[in-house]
Amino acid sequence: MELVKRVGLQLEEATVNDLIMVCDVDLVIKISEQFMLQLVQSPPTSPVRSRLVFERRRSLSAENVDFELQESRRSSSASHSSKLKVAKLVDRYLIEVAKDVNLSLDKFVALAESVPEFARCDHDDLYGAIDTYLK
Repeated sequence: MELVKRVGLQLEEATVNDLIMVCDVDLVIKISEQFMLQLVQSPPTSPVRSRLVFERRRSLSAENVDFELQESRRSSSASHSSKLKVAKLVDRYLIEVAKDVNLSLDKFVALAESVPEFARCDHDDLYGAIDTYLK
């Protein structure tokens, strides 16, 4: 489980070929779910940075507060772009594994559902995977 967490932290850096080398759809499902879970649970700033920001807050001008709000939004945007990137990765992986005649419908659906709907900017690759699976 510790390895799944560590890989989940770096999933946005993976390629479809990296996931194919795993050779275990269940493991890829766990890694994908772990990635999404870590994004939801992780704060937008690190604990050390948060403590420093809290200590300096009393002396901040309105301009600095605006800057920090923008920085927080950028961090949130970065996590959203990470979700989009991983969703695309999982959908492309799904296209590849959909060619396997031994892939059960349950595993196909579980892999597709390991990425929340809001993380997909489009569903083209998912539709392609469904088409491939049905063929």
